[in-house]
Amino acid sequence: MPLTEKGEKIRSALEKEYGKKKGEEVLYAGKNKGTFTGIDSDKMRQAEDAIHALDVACDEMAKRCDAAETERGKENARGKFGKELKEEIGRVGGPKREDDPESAFLVPSEKKYPVKTKEDGEWKYNRKLLLAAAREARMHGKENIAKKADEIREREFK
Repeated sequence: MPLTEKGEKIRSALEKEYGKKKGEEVLYAGKNKGTFTGIDSDKMRQAEDAIHALDVACDEMAKRCDAAETERGKENARGKFGKELKEEIGRVGGPKREDDPESAFLVPSEKKYPVKTKEDGEWKYNRKLLLAAAREARMHGKENIAKKADEIREREFK
């Protein structure tokens, strides 16, 4: 860090007394403690503070991006479900869906767009099913159903 004229004089005196390395250590220890003031350039200190603030902001933004990417990765399952989930939701008109309550579907009267699975004896929204329901609905031009699925997903998993 560039030193002021005062800083150069103090450093020179400390280096004569303690040697080059130890003299510089004593100088900056005294600066940090507050014993020596006005030994470095204000503009340089301001620039270093600004750089530090930018580094902190960049680190925070990187953490947020990583978190968002992780969340997006969870949701971006490409509509592929594991064998267990496929068996659990069944096919439209299939016997499995007939046993499920109407509240587990976005279109209860037709038992279409399943969005809940039974977990621990309780019917709960499933993030993957909500995402798949929204995609399926959009694919078939049913934007109102897709919006409903998106709203539930936002509400339940945020």
